[in-house]
Amino acid sequence: MPAKTTGTAACYDYLVFFCVPDMIKAYLGEEAILKQARSYDLWRAANCQHVRQTLDSSHHLVIDETHGEFEERHVDPRVFAVQNGRGEATFFPGGLTRVSETRSRVTDNSSGGSCKPTWVVR
Repeated sequence: MPAKTTGTAACYDYLVFFCVPDMIKAYLGEEAILKQARSYDLWRAANCQHVRQTLDSSHHLVIDETHGEFEERHVDPRVFAVQNGRGEATFFPGGLTRVSETRSRVTDNSSGGSCKPTWVVR
């Protein structure tokens, strides 16, 4: 069965995320221009232990639209950035945050998660 993709993702596999900078260097001979959040290969015991110890920092309060109350849900923030072709990037003051269902850690839209707009106010 082919991999399911969402949005503009050409390859949407979390295991691939941690090696994207190495792929850019190998195929393009360049360093990645945009920094990415650190990803962890969870096959390595030390990485798995670190992630399990710090996983609770990945939630936020959201309003449950069904009951009109705040509740903690796991989130996966995404930023919007545009490159100009000269190695410069503009980051927009907002983005998209994927939000899990109640009592779930899964934020993927195809697995029941939802999306909320996110604005950064200075």
